[in-house]
Parts: sequence; C-alpha cells; structure tokens
Amino acid sequence: MSGGVDSTVCAALLKKQGYPVEGVYMRNWDANDEMGVCPGESEWRQVQDICYRLNMPCFKVDLVKEYWHQVFIRGLEAFSRGETPNMDVACNREIKLGVLFEQLSLHVPTADPRRSYLVTGHYARTLQGPQGDYRLLQGLDPSKDQSYYLCQVPQKALAHTLFPLGHLYKSQVKELAREMGFVDVAAQKESMGICFIGKRRDFKDFLAGYIDDRPGDIIAPDGRVLGQHSGIHTRTIGQSVRLTIDSTKWIVAHKDIERNVLRVVAGPNHPALYKTIVNVRDVHWVSGMGPVRSPGKLLRAQCRYHQVMSACRVTFHPETSSAIQVEFVHPQRGPTPGQVLAIYDGEMCLGGGVIC
Repeated sequence: MSGGVDSTVCAALLKKQGYPVEGVYMRNWDANDEMGVCPGESEWRQVQDICYRLNMPCFKVDLVKEYWHQVFIRGLEAFSRGETPNMDVACNREIKLGVLFEQLSLHVPTADPRRSYLVTGHYARTLQGPQGDYRLLQGLDPSKDQSYYLCQVPQKALAHTLFPLGHLYKSQVKELAREMGFVDVAAQKESMGICFIGKRRDFKDFLAGYIDDRPGDIIAPDGRVLGQHSGIHTRTIGQSVRLTIDSTKWIVAHKDIERNVLRVVAGPNHPALYKTIVNVRDVHWVSGMGPVRSPGKLLRAQCRYHQVMSACRVTFHPETSSAIQVEFVHPQRGPTPGQVLAIYDGEMCLGGGVIC
C-alpha cells in the first residue's frame, strides 16, 4: 500500500468481500542518505491511518538494500552505457513481484500458500489458461493500463497476484473511494514521479550525483558541431536539445558511445528518428516459454509506456527465445536502447524485453 486511492480501494474491496487482508508498505529508498525529499514517512503514516479506518493490520517491509543492488545500481550501469533503462519495469520484476512476493510467502507460514495472494493496484488483469498458466491482460481503462510495466513479472508471482482494479476505470475507482468514506484519499493528486529524486529535483541533476559528467560534441547530419553536451547519459533518443545557435528544434537521433558524440536531426519528425526493425534482448515470456512460433503472425508491440500499440511480426533467434527481432508494419519513432518493448497478442501481454 502507498496511501493512494488505488491501493486503498483494493484493500477496501477485498475487506468488503470478506477476505482477511493485511496492508504492506514497501520501503525502497533511504531518504536520509540523499538531498532529495522522499515522502516515505508521510506515506507510511497515511497507510497506517487507512488500515486503521479499515480495521486491518499493516506492517512495513524494508527493501532498501535489495532495490539498491537489483534495480538502482543496474540502472546506473545502463545509463553509463548510454542506455535509457525503465526502472519501473525492473522494480516490478525484481522487487514488488520478486523479493517482496517471496518475503510475503514466508510471512504467512500457517496459511495455505496456494490460497495466499499479493494484491496490487495495477490496472491489469489475469486469466488462467487451459494449461494452468496465468496470462496477463491489459486493464480495461486504456488511459491507465499498466500491463506494460508487468511484462517481465515471473509466472510464479503472477499466479498468486490479484489485480482488483483491472476491470475498472480510474474515475470509477475514485468514485468507489468516495462512497467508502475515503473522500480525502480520492482527492489526492496522483503520484507520477520517482520518489527518491525528490519533487523539485531534475533527473539530470540527480544522475550527476552518481555518474560523472563527460562533455562531448553535439553534431548535425552535415558534420557541423552545434554545441556541447554534459554527458551522453543525460539524453535519450527522441529528446529535444536546447541550442542557442538558431531557432531549429534539434532532436537526439543517435548516441555515439565510443566517440562520446550526440548526433541530432532537425525537427521531431525527421526520418532518421524512425525505425521499422528493432532488436530486443533479455526477453521474458509471461507464460514461462515463448509463444508458438508462427512465421508471419501479426502481433502488437509498445516501445514505451502509453505509446500507441503498433502491428508487428516477431522473428526468433534460432538458438534462444530470449532474443528476438521485431519488424513493425509502420515505422516507430525513437525506439530507445535500454527501454522495454512489450509484445501483445490482442489484449494479452505475451512478455517483453530490452531494446538493443
């Protein structure tokens, strides 16, 4: 639980249905070590208050060490390589539905583990397949669907995770909160940032505390040096670069890691920003194995969260299902190394991997 409206409504719905429910607050970051202000303690107090009002116990799980090593350090390493990692996908895979799931399984030794579930406020759904495996489906609210962030969750965890909000729209969740007496919670602003950065800190400034700046040239397609960047890790493909030499809107099209050069193009719709073929590594399949290899089968894919899904075909590596090539029917703008590409068959998320 975070103290927000989604986890509050999840808990209240299950309590209303008669399930024994415990609130769990997950602490991932030690704010005392950073200049950034993390709302961790106020969130924990909010969770305690909500659980008191729901007449249910709650406890806090400290996963600072695990998050640091399994998500944050790996993220920094990816940034240092010039990639743009998705740390939210990594957190769901490694921490929320990884370490936390395992720890909570041990927390209920007297209960039947087959009937114990981790419940989250993600807008996603599951469906048990004919072979007993659990399938991940999109949430019904297209503006809130979070199946993308869950595309690398282990099958074992997915089989014991409930998503009570998957069939609801955000507006319905807020209305339920008000009906249940949580008017104050429903009125809260939605949390959209990364807690450990702090509300007033720029991500570029935050990274500067961990990765040394390494200035280099910003180069136009004709070879002109347009300016200097402070470090390749501070920029991502498709991002605009502010330059004072003219009024042109320059966009990052390529990171030349070896030469420490940012290559930019003029305008957000320059052809160099678009790709039809995207290579993907470290692919995780939700079912535990790759889908049936049907040459030419039309699927859909997302190269980043909230991007409109686009039709594609998948070609598998001959020796492993963890490496694929995705060919889109229509060119995609700015597929970014380090970001996650999620693959769908209709509304079912088959899995996802890291863009090379």
